[in-house]
Amino acid sequence: MNTRGGIFLVWKKSWEISLAARLTYSLGVRLNKTKIRSGVTRYWKQPAKFMELRHAAYLLDIFQSAKAIKNYTVGYGREEFLQDSKTQDAVLRRFLVAGEAAARLTEETRSQFPKIPFVKIVGMRNRVVHDYGQVDFEIVWEIVERHMPLLLEQLERFFEARGET
Repeated sequence: MNTRGGIFLVWKKSWEISLAARLTYSLGVRLNKTKIRSGVTRYWKQPAKFMELRHAAYLLDIFQSAKAIKNYTVGYGREEFLQDSKTQDAVLRRFLVAGEAAARLTEETRSQFPKIPFVKIVGMRNRVVHDYGQVDFEIVWEIVERHMPLLLEQLERFFEARGET
């Protein structure tokens, strides 16, 4: 009784199906001709005609990160923030997420939000990643206090207009 060969064939078959599905999905996304059916579609309405679904998803990542930063720092003053390393780490992590998402946006998508400094968001991500030991948390706090509200306001308007908040 050769069970090893049978298991291999089952594994090989499922791997081939998985590979075919990934290639089809990847090609469809690149050509933007495949309708993606997944758990994500339950939360997303049909994308607006002027923006691809993936760019709206990147904007949603930025928006959710900004909301998370706001939630992490609510009730904090400058001194509390500078003393709390867990909150600092959480805020930096969300800056990374927002920066990665902002870096993936096209110039066309960025131009629809002239008040959002996407280049600076990406720059902050790069600063955190490449100069981690040199991050100035005074500057981080200033960004959280002065610039996050504008970012949240702009993206909240966008998602409200789409009916997605």
